[in-house]
Amino acid sequence: SSASTPDGSVAIVSVYQNSRLNNVRVVNGILSFSLENASVNSSKVSVYSLVGRKVIEQNLNSGTSSYSIPVNRLSSGAYLLVAELGGKKIAHKLLIP
Repeated sequence: SSASTPDGSVAIVSVYQNSRLNNVRVVNGILSFSLENASVNSSKVSVYSLVGRKVIEQNLNSGTSSYSIPVNRLSSGAYLLVAELGGKKIAHKLLIP
């Protein structure tokens, strides 16, 4: 969508309010998930420890909705999975068995 600014120029505004992380699971050291309604060119996913340290970062291919990332080097425990979609962040709690 677009909106006019006070000087008359047009600002392009994109909203991804309906994007969600779905089917998040870890099986045999592989994190798999899908992104619903997320057709964004500049997308990436990161995994953070609960103390805020980034332990994994991976760019996501546009036009794809399902992803798999190896997490077998991570210790068992709780993490935060964060998808960044064109400036918007979506977070999901992640448990590594």
